Amino acid sequence: MARARGHHRGRGHTMLLAGHFAFSGTQTTLLLGSMPPVLRLRDQAGRDHLRWVLGKIREELAEAGPGSTSVIQHLAYLLLVQAIRLYLAAGAGRTKGWLFALNDPRIGRATQAIHNAPSQDWDLARLAAVAGMSRSKFSERFRMLTGSSPIDYLIRWRMLLACQRLKTGREPVGKIAFALGYKSEAAFSTAFKRVIGCSPRRYGQEMPDLS
Repeated sequence: MARARGHHRGRGHTMLLAGHFAFSGTQTTLLLGSMPPVLRLRDQAGRDHLRWVLGKIREELAEAGPGSTSVIQHLAYLLLVQAIRLYLAAGAGRTKGWLFALNDPRIGRATQAIHNAPSQDWDLARLAAVAGMSRSKFSERFRMLTGSSPIDYLIRWRMLLACQRLKTGREPVGKIAFALGYKSEAAFSTAFKRVIGCSPRRYGQEMPDLS
């Protein structure tokens, strides 16, 4: 993490801290897809919390004592989590995305059920039951929060999981298909091509595992 100090037209000073987070795993696509390029946080109480964390990071950067790197990493993680919390609170009911679905008590239960058991034979009725809502209300609210229907979301999640497994090149396409709830390799391949834009085999060949 780097820092820089600057002045603005002679009035006070500004401290700029720069760092980055490295994400991995299937949910990275959903997380980053739910976030805007820049988070602008306007809530004063939340900003005070962030200011405190930033102050602690600045102290660690200045002192550079034993364990400072580890402390800064944990503070940066806290900064990220708090920023996402404030973003969710500020955008509730106005912004669509995976994070807002997870933040909703009822829709969040259904979303978690999809994430935890993607191979289940989910349909609208079963997901609505998990959420404790009628099918019509559930479908309407799910679309409002995520921008897609529950079944489209399920299919997209399955394809993200499939992409992760195909990158390793160690599993047959048929095995991945059955593991994700498809009754045939053909049905899986059709869904994969519709969502990703190419066949599973081609994807596995063109996207080698870089780990």
